[in-house]
Amino acid sequence: MMTTNGKSKKTLLVFYLLIGYILAQISWWIFQIISLSKQIDDSGGFAKAKMRMLAGEFAVFFVLLCIGLFYIHRVFRKELELSTNKKNFSLSITHELKTPITTSKLFLESLINHDNEISQAKRMEIYEKVYAEQSRLNELIEKVLLSARMENAQIKLELESTAVAEEIKGIVAKMNLEQTMVLDLQEDVQVKVDRFYFRSIIQNLIENASKYSPNDSKIELKLNRKGKFATIAVVDEGVGLSSEEKSQVFEMYQRLENEEVKESKGTGLGLYIVKQLIKGHKGKITVEDNPQGKGSVFTVYFPIT
Repeated sequence: MMTTNGKSKKTLLVFYLLIGYILAQISWWIFQIISLSKQIDDSGGFAKAKMRMLAGEFAVFFVLLCIGLFYIHRVFRKELELSTNKKNFSLSITHELKTPITTSKLFLESLINHDNEISQAKRMEIYEKVYAEQSRLNELIEKVLLSARMENAQIKLELESTAVAEEIKGIVAKMNLEQTMVLDLQEDVQVKVDRFYFRSIIQNLIENASKYSPNDSKIELKLNRKGKFATIAVVDEGVGLSSEEKSQVFEMYQRLENEEVKESKGTGLGLYIVKQLIKGHKGKITVEDNPQGKGSVFTVYFPIT
């Protein structure tokens, strides 16, 4: 996996090579023009041939120059987008980390300042809320650390044959969603997966669907065996994705930012983590529009070995 620093070095190398070629070509043309200017009139045919050769070289040079400049422009534009996304990530992760800390602090201050006035039932409710906020904080930190390990290629998967339907049922049972969750699972599907990271894949996909879907909608999770692949489809009735968003949604720090969801929480790491983990399992993931109406369908393909 190429890092941002590696991409920058590659871009600079291409740029320096292009500049070197331009200088060498200009020097060659200047030399040829000086030489041609010294030719006598009766060698006009030779001079014309040389001029045609120079014209051909200039055409090749011009095409290479355009290609090089286009490549450099595209890469630097990507770098600018990445820089912007990183800035947005820094702002969002700061907010995401600060919120559970601040909320927990307020709950604990209530216990400290009003301990004698709080009933046992209310105290237990506060404890549960603090625990939930700290669990959320832990999940955010784990997500950031996981993405960092992926970027440095430090993830090692421990694959074992798994009854995927049962694993999915266990994952969904522990999730607290505002939407109605509908499971359509083929029971006899066995796939070699790393169970820890498989849970991360499923949780991130469901959380992403929930984040961008109205509370009164439904989220469907379908498991089927198709040839040599086990397919897991997460179908939501949310805001959907444009063509441009579909091409960028699995990139690091990328978040959907239209007016309908601009207040949603998130770091832009969830779907990036999902794609990298699926690639580690030798699988793939696709996204398309929900054929039943508004929303999206994320489909994961795990090879059955």
